Amino acid sequence: KLETPAPPLPAGLPEPPATEAAAGARRTLHDPHAGGAAEAGVHARAALAPGAILHGPAIVTEAHTTTLVPAGRLARVDRFGHLVLERAP
Repeated sequence: KLETPAPPLPAGLPEPPATEAAAGARRTLHDPHAGGAAEAGVHARAALAPGAILHGPAIVTEAHTTTLVPAGRLARVDRFGHLVLERAP
């Protein structure tokens, strides 16, 4: 098994403050976690700054992919700009 070491990440960078992201539009989708049809906010990935928080159901659109955040989950943009999905508290 070959292992590639992870690149070092800058130390000491704090997480940005959490801010609720506003949806640009809404779409109806089938979300089994919500029990069927659900209204989801649609967010452009490029418009989400570090610290942005999205509560599912939500849709994040990019040029080459779409991310679905189901009900009961949240997505946050970390200090490196990564979209991190977690269980909602």
